[in-house]
Amino acid sequence: MTEPDCRPLRRSDIHATARLHRQHLGQGLFLNLGPRFVRRWHRTFIDNPYGCAHVVTDHDGELLGFILAATDQRRYVGATLGSDKWSLMALGALGLAVRPRLAFHFVRTRGRAYARRLLGLGRRQRAAAPGGTSADDASQAPVAVVHAIVTSEQARGRGVGRRLLAQFETCAAEAGVTRLELVTDADGDAPEFYRRLGWVQTEERLNRDGRRVLLFTKTLSDDAPPQGRTAS
Repeated sequence: MTEPDCRPLRRSDIHATARLHRQHLGQGLFLNLGPRFVRRWHRTFIDNPYGCAHVVTDHDGELLGFILAATDQRRYVGATLGSDKWSLMALGALGLAVRPRLAFHFVRTRGRAYARRLLGLGRRQRAAAPGGTSADDASQAPVAVVHAIVTSEQARGRGVGRRLLAQFETCAAEAGVTRLELVTDADGDAPEFYRRLGWVQTEERLNRDGRRVLLFTKTLSDDAPPQGRTAS
């Protein structure tokens, strides 16, 4: 059997990745803002210099899974707010306008935090600029974060998730980042999957939507070779 192909996410993949994302992980604010917002959000991981996005496809080109991650979470957020703020805000506002219950939930659970983030945009833009530093940057080591990892039903048991996480580790190692983080729902098979791959659960909490989630971390050895393969 031909080994599935792992390669960087392309813009032509985004309709498929957004559809798979909403089908299999339909919870959370961003996913509930509608397909146009989800597609635009996925694109930030292609355009952003701190994004790390890969897909696994079969020999016919069918999508089997994808990962969206940041090699430096703080700088990814700052760069996204600097370059994609208005398009994401417009699509987000449109999504909330046609979903009044979601809009009420957003204001109640996230409105204040999002307002503070947007008001602090100027400072974060300067800190997130490539090559730029701030006092906070100097005191905090960068953290690479998995935003989403999704595999299709037909890909289960074929090592697709393992391969995507290995590629993420490669991206982080090449960026000189050794601390990795991800958050997953406490229920289901995902926590045990991450434990088998060397991730360590460090926290359990309720997220803003009231779901029980687990924080997993992993530390890469400075002298360990990357575990994944970088697609050419």
